[in-house]
This record gives sequence, structure tokens and C-alpha cells, in this order.
Amino acid sequence: MTDFSGFVPTEEGPRGSRPRPEGTPDLVIVAFSGHCGIVCHTRNTWSYLDSASEATGGVAVLDGIVDAYRELGLEVEVFSASSFATAHYSAVSQEVEHGYLQAQAYLDEVKRDLITGYTNPTRVVLVGHSHGTVWASLLAMNNLDVTFDAFVSLDAICWQWWARHKGFVAQTFVGSPWPLPYPLENGDP
Repeated sequence: MTDFSGFVPTEEGPRGSRPRPEGTPDLVIVAFSGHCGIVCHTRNTWSYLDSASEATGGVAVLDGIVDAYRELGLEVEVFSASSFATAHYSAVSQEVEHGYLQAQAYLDEVKRDLITGYTNPTRVVLVGHSHGTVWASLLAMNNLDVTFDAFVSLDAICWQWWARHKGFVAQTFVGSPWPLPYPLENGDP
């Protein structure tokens, strides 16, 4: 079992009464890729941070982050999402991609199964690239009950985020059972 004492300066809060089950991750990474370029339709965004390319030197960005935490002796699990309000088919990846709602559902599961009530709760790290940093920020702002141990912000940008996403946000959240993420009820964050 990994000892986190001194790992991240975190204010002591109420601790659970039981240890986390064996074989569960010490740390989870929730990652949001950015928009797929100026000429790409927003619906075609895809989760690319876990993909190696010539531009990344043949190494997936998330692999590098995961490897750094594994070097510290941590068991790591990754959830990767695209820059979109919900699951959608991307013509670029030709797959159904996770979006913000799926990341929220994953984090809810992590809170329930790996954080709440444990003496050694699973740690959470956010990663965002470009427009993905906005989605990652929304996830953090709407989950104040979670201590995020790190936020890796890669080339963060919010220019054109609202213009590209507001229609999809309205379509996903207005009249749905899901609450509109704070501060989007006020419009452009």
C-alpha cells in the first residue's frame, strides 16, 4: 500500500474508517482533450491525449504523465474524454467518444467506490489540453467535495469555447435530469 504522507499538501479532512480494497488504484487521472482545430466541427472532437503521434515524439501525452506517477510506486487508472458535453460519435476517430457527462459519472463512481469512507482514499488528478482545460475546470468547480491533487493544464485556451459549445451544452442539459454545470447558467464562463 502506498504511503501518501507528504506527497501532496492537503488539508486534513474527515477520514474514513476502513482501508481501500486491494487492487484499486491509488490515483485516477481524468483527462480532457481539446477541440480538434479551427476548421474541425465541434462534434468531431476526440480523445487524443492517449494517442501517440509524430508530433508527440511517438509517446502519448497521458502515458508520460501516468509513467511519472507509476515511478512514484502508484497504481494509476485513466479516464479519457473529448472536448464535448456528452458521448458522441466522432468522424475523425470513427468511434463513440466520452464527453463531460461521462467524466462526471466516472468521478461520481470514484467518489462512491474509492474515496468516501476510506482511510486511504484514491487521489484524483485532472489533465486538460486546450479547450479540454475548460471542461476539466468545470469538473473541478462542480465537485468541491473532491480534493484534486494536481491539475495538468496543457496549452490552456478558452477562446471560442463558449461559441463552439453553448448549443451542445443547451441541447445536453436544458430540460434534462442533469444540472447545468456551474457557472454555465450565467452564460460564457
